Amino acid sequence: MLFIENSSQSIGGMYPQNTGRLKRLIGISAQKPAKVALLGDSTLDNGYWVQKEIAYADKTHTVTHQTAVALANKDQSRSYDIGNFAVDGATTADLMRYCYFNKVLPYDEDHTSNKVHQLIAVHEWAPDVAVLSVAGNNYREALMGSLTQQLSYMQLLLRITPEEAKPNIRLAFEQVKETLLREYKNIIDQLVVMNPQLKRIVLLSQYYPALTEFTPYFIYTGFSHLARAEQKGQSPFTAVEETMNELYREVLNYAATKNQEIVFADVTSSLNPLGGNHTVQIEPNERGSVIIGRLIAEAIDYSFPSHTQEHNQKSIAILRMSANEQHIQSQLINKSDINNFKVKKIEEFIRENRYRHLGLLFSPSSNLTSRYENTYHLVMGKQFDSEYTGLFAFGLIDLSLVTIIASYLWRVAINEESNFALRVTAGAIAAPVLLSKLVVGLSLMLVLALPVYGYHQLIGYLSKSDPEFSQEHYSFIDDDIKAVRVENSASI
Repeated sequence: MLFIENSSQSIGGMYPQNTGRLKRLIGISAQKPAKVALLGDSTLDNGYWVQKEIAYADKTHTVTHQTAVALANKDQSRSYDIGNFAVDGATTADLMRYCYFNKVLPYDEDHTSNKVHQLIAVHEWAPDVAVLSVAGNNYREALMGSLTQQLSYMQLLLRITPEEAKPNIRLAFEQVKETLLREYKNIIDQLVVMNPQLKRIVLLSQYYPALTEFTPYFIYTGFSHLARAEQKGQSPFTAVEETMNELYREVLNYAATKNQEIVFADVTSSLNPLGGNHTVQIEPNERGSVIIGRLIAEAIDYSFPSHTQEHNQKSIAILRMSANEQHIQSQLINKSDINNFKVKKIEEFIRENRYRHLGLLFSPSSNLTSRYENTYHLVMGKQFDSEYTGLFAFGLIDLSLVTIIASYLWRVAINEESNFALRVTAGAIAAPVLLSKLVVGLSLMLVLALPVYGYHQLIGYLSKSDPEFSQEHYSFIDDDIKAVRVENSASI
C-alpha cells in the first residue's frame, strides 16, 4: 500500500504551509525519499483553478498531487517528496527574482502577498530532480501589452492589423523571443550551478491554449496579428507552432550541453486543446492535471538505456502522450537530431477530435459551464478559428447549407490576401447570415438551458450514488487508482 500525505513542513522562504505545496509519497523501501522540485508557472501551480469548493490541502486534482498519484500508480516502492515552488503568472524573469506570490491571483491561503524567489528556494531545498515549466506568460504579457497599445479593441478583435502598427508589433515580439531565450538558458545554468546534487532536469513545453470562443485572452487572435506583422503569410496556428519549434530547438540544444540527465516532456503535443483539459482557456483543469501529472511522473521515473550514458552519446529523452491519452511514448534524440524536433500540429488535433465537444457534453466529469459551452457548439458548430481553412465541425443550425456558405464567405472577407472588392462583397453577404445564425443559436440555447441543467444534476446524483458510473475511457483518474491512499498529515 502506498500513501500520499500533505506535509506541514515548509519548502522554503515565505512559501505557505499546509496548502498541499509539499506532497510525500511513502513507499515500502527504506531508501531516502527522492526530492522533486516543481518550478515555473501555472502549468504546475494550478491549485486555484481546480476543485474551487474545497480547501487547498484537500485538493486532489492539482498537478502536484496528480504527479504523486501517477508515481504511485507506477507501483514504485521508492518514496518521493514533491515540492511545488511554482507561481501562477510567472515569466522567465520572475523565476530569477523575488516575485509576489499573488502576482495574477487574488490573495488567499496559498497565494499570499509574500515575495518568493523560486531558484533560491529550490537551491535551499536541494532536490534530486527539477521540473521546469516556463515561457507561456512571456508571450501572454506581450500579447496583452504590446497589442493593446498598438491596436484598438475592435482592431484586435476583428484581426485588423494597420500597416503602421506592424513594425512595432514585430519589434516587440522579436524582443520577447530574444529575452525569453536568454533568460531560459540562464535558468538552466542557475539550476545546474546552484544545485550540484541535481541528477535530472525535466523540461516541460508549454501547451496550446484551448480552442474556444469563450475567453478573455484572445491568444490565437494575438498570434494572428503577429503573423500579419511578420508578413509570412502564416495562419495563427502555424505562427504558434513555429514559435514553439523555434524556442524548444534552441532550449534542447542548450540543455544537451549539460552533464545532467535531460528529459523533455512535450506537453504541447500531449495536452489536447479540444479535449476539455483547460479552464479559462489557458489553465490546466482537473483533466489537464491528470495528463500533466502522468507526463511528469514518467519523466521522473524514466530510465535511460545504459549506452546513452557514454559521453559521446549524450541523448535527451522526449516524452509524449498518445492521441488516445492512454499511453506515454518515449523517444531518444541525439544533439544532431534536435534541429528536426517538431511539436504536434494543431490541425492534427482537430482532425482527431473535430467533434470532441459532443463527448464532453455528455461526459460525467464535465462541469456545468463546460456542458453549456459544448451545447453551444452542438447547436452552432465549431469554427476552431476564423482563419482556419480546414473542415470545421458543423452544428444543428448548419443543416441549412446557407450558414455553411456564409461561414466560408466570411473566411474570404477576413483574408487580407484576397481582392478588396471580393472581401467587401463576401463580408456583406456573410455578416447578416451569421448574425441571424447567432440570434437563432442563442434562442435555442435558452430553450436547452433547463434540460442541460437537469441532465447535469442527474449525472451528479448518479455519480455520487455509484462512483463507478463516472469512470470514463481514461481510467487513470486518481479516484480509480486502488493502490493509493491519500491522507492529510499535520507533520511528517
